[in-house]
Amino acid sequence: MKHLLLLGGLLSSLLFLPTIICADQTAAAAVAGDAKRGAALFSGSLPFAKGAAPCGACHALTNRGVNGGKMAGDLGDLFTPDGADVIKDAIVAIEAPAMKKMYTAHPLSDQEYADLTAFARQPLPEHQPAPGRSLPLIGLGAAGLFLIGFALYKRRIS
Repeated sequence: MKHLLLLGGLLSSLLFLPTIICADQTAAAAVAGDAKRGAALFSGSLPFAKGAAPCGACHALTNRGVNGGKMAGDLGDLFTPDGADVIKDAIVAIEAPAMKKMYTAHPLSDQEYADLTAFARQPLPEHQPAPGRSLPLIGLGAAGLFLIGFALYKRRIS
C-alpha cells in the first residue's frame, strides 16, 4: 500500500512539472522596468517610441515634485508604490476623448509601461525643508542658549 501511494505521488508530481516550468518562464519573460527612463518618459525628456504625448504634458505629479500640465488631473494617487500596478489599465481603459484618441493611435510598448511602473514604484521622496528656513530657527535657539547661560553666569557672580 505504501508503494502505491509513493508511486501515485511521483506520477502526480510529474504531471504538474510542465505547469511549474511554464510559470517560471512566464515570470522570467516579464519586462523589467527602469525608473529613470520612466521619469524621463513621464516628463517628456525621453519621447515615447510611437509618438504618444508625455504624461507630464497634461498631468502634474505633485507628490514627486513634478509640475506638469494643467489640462488634466494630478496623477499623484496613481504614481505611488501601491498604485503602480494599475497604470497600464488606466491608460488602456481611459474614456477621456483626447487621451483615448492619442493612446489608441500611439500605443505604448510593454517596455514603456514597465518603465512608468518602475518609476511609480519608487519610494516617495521625503519632504525636505526649504533651504534657508532653518537658519533663523538655529539662530533663535543659539540666542536662547546664550541667554540661559548668561543668566546662570550672572546668578553665580551674585
